Order: sequence, then C-alpha cells, then structure tokens
Amino acid sequence: MRIQRILAPLICSVLFTFGMTPAFAKPLVALTLVGVIAEKDAAGKSIMVPVESVQPKPGDAIHYTITASNTGSDAARAFVSQGRIPAGTAYEAGSSTIAAPGHIEFSLDAGKTWSAKPMVAVKNADGTTVMKPADPAAYTNIRWASGKELAAHASAAYSYVVIVK
Repeated sequence: MRIQRILAPLICSVLFTFGMTPAFAKPLVALTLVGVIAEKDAAGKSIMVPVESVQPKPGDAIHYTITASNTGSDAARAFVSQGRIPAGTAYEAGSSTIAAPGHIEFSLDAGKTWSAKPMVAVKNADGTTVMKPADPAAYTNIRWASGKELAAHASAAYSYVVIVK
C-alpha cells in the first residue's frame, strides 16, 4: 500500500512532465479521388461528367483530382500524396504541377521506386545499352511531395490527367 502511494504521484508527475496530450494530438488525413471527363450536353456545351457515370472511349481525357483534408489537431509533416495511373490509360505529360518547395515524382513499377524523371534502359543497334527518359505513357503512379506540412484543418488538392488508350 505504501508503494502505491509513492508511485501514484510519481507516475502522474512523469505523465504531466512529458505530457499526455501530444500522444492524442495527431494529424488525420483523408484522401478523396474525383475523376471527370469533358462531355457535350444536348446544347453542345462542354460539361464535366463523373468518370463513374460514363464509359470512357479511347482518346478521352480523364481529369483526376486528389484532395487531402487534414481533420486532425496537428499538422501532417512531410506530407506526400499519390495517385495511380489506371491500366488502359497513359499519363498526359506536364498535366500536373506543384508549387516550390515541392516536387512531383513518377513510378514505372507500381510505386516500388520513384523518380522525378524516370529512366529506362534502351539497347542501341550496336548492342550497347543507354539510359533514356521513360515515355510518360509507361508511368504507373504519380506522387506529390509538397515540401511543407499540411496544417490541421486544412486541405490541399493535386490533379493530373490521363488519356484513355
């Protein structure tokens, strides 16, 4: 009983000194993906239609937007968002941007490796192999590293375009 009386104030003191609140305060980021395709309405006016409600045709451009919303009480530090380039589509080069200090990276292998300028090995006619920039149509994933935190109760949007093959 004497040990409990001594330890209880000590444990409370340690918890107060190091703080229990930070253990519960954390970022909580939810990602929402929306895809739209430009279609013509009955009057011939261009409208954006959710990709789920149409059958995409070869040559259609699908505009994707990923919205990251931090509903947590702390900032999400070193926040990175990523999207997939769906099978049967090709990334449209230059369709995504990010403000400095952020950068965009691409993957050729479903997100195992990343690079701002993916390279592929190409064999020359003489049998030598050289590294050349990959065709954006070969990209499988895209990610945005903003270089800054996503503040608590804030949102950020990232967009890209793919072309249906």
